[in-house]
Amino acid sequence: MSEGTFVNVTPHIDHKTGPHDVDESSDTYDTIAWLLEHVPHHNGRVGQWGISYPGFYTAAGMCAAHPALKACSPQAPIADW
Repeated sequence: MSEGTFVNVTPHIDHKTGPHDVDESSDTYDTIAWLLEHVPHHNGRVGQWGISYPGFYTAAGMCAAHPALKACSPQAPIADW
């Protein structure tokens, strides 16, 4: 139910100019913001890890990261689809 079109290994967009400029980093930022708002009893610190494609999400999530993202462990991330 999210907006947009799924694209494999979305390249990072350094300078976003509008709501249609989304990448894995902005998706990760939005996901962390949503979780902090909706999951009770958290400590305000987030960690992320992943293997293979989720490893790519983890690595991409470090670019322009949410301030609550404190630890990342991308394991064997894909680099090129």
